[in-house]
Amino acid sequence: MSNKISIFTDSASELVGDLIPDNVKVVPLTVCIDERPQSEDLEKAEFYRMLENGHKVSTSAVNPDAFERAFRPELEKGNDIFFAGIASSLSSTYANACIAKETLAGEFPDRVITVIDSRSVSWGEGQMMLDIAKAGKAGATMEELVAMTEDKDKYCHYFAITDNMERMKDSGRFGVDVLRGISMLLRMTPLMHFSKKDALSLVKLARTKKQMFEWFVGHVTKNYSADPQAGDKGTNEFVIAYGGRPDDKDKLVEMIPEEYRGTLLHGPQYRINPVIASHTGGAVLAVFYRGARV
Repeated sequence: MSNKISIFTDSASELVGDLIPDNVKVVPLTVCIDERPQSEDLEKAEFYRMLENGHKVSTSAVNPDAFERAFRPELEKGNDIFFAGIASSLSSTYANACIAKETLAGEFPDRVITVIDSRSVSWGEGQMMLDIAKAGKAGATMEELVAMTEDKDKYCHYFAITDNMERMKDSGRFGVDVLRGISMLLRMTPLMHFSKKDALSLVKLARTKKQMFEWFVGHVTKNYSADPQAGDKGTNEFVIAYGGRPDDKDKLVEMIPEEYRGTLLHGPQYRINPVIASHTGGAVLAVFYRGARV
């Protein structure tokens, strides 16, 4: 009989509070405001208020010691470890998990420790982890869990808009100099796509948010299938995640055709968390869904 698998992710997955499956543990990245580390319980509304008021915000990756503290109790119980976290192109969290793995492997040579680069972020990562959690409860093997992460690129679409390219540039996480220059020069809002190559690419420029929302709706209705059996896509809901401007989210939701509303998730729990918004700015609005192959 194989060992029990303890499943972990990080807080860039957006899984917090009641959204965390009972068989998943979340290791938090650290949010700093004015260079002071904040509690994991930092309220999103308070964070966005401080962001709007010009406070300096930043994040730091989960360090190797934190991973060791999280993993060790499960290994001592005789469990194996499965961890999947934020894309390595965006954070050193994955690299630090690998360091912890090497340290712990010497202490627990009979245990399996699997560390996965999800190649995604926010609800792209979160949707994948919900699938992983469901499979874990159903008794999936380690090999089956790993295969699920390798397959996710085939169907996942992640798109985002923000009017604060300066913050994304300052974050040091995205190569957005060209996007920022184009959008400022033309006074247009860029639509960005997080690709399966872990790169942020420009998809479209629009002069108004309404034009951008119309593109969103057209793309979703063309590529998204509300049929849960349509291909091997796992969790079939699609998420509209938003930052400090819920009115923008509400306008986009109103434009989504009625036949897609049944699988649309957009409530307060889908407000983008401080870990992500520290780098996107408060005006971010994003759509995450599985659909036709990309």
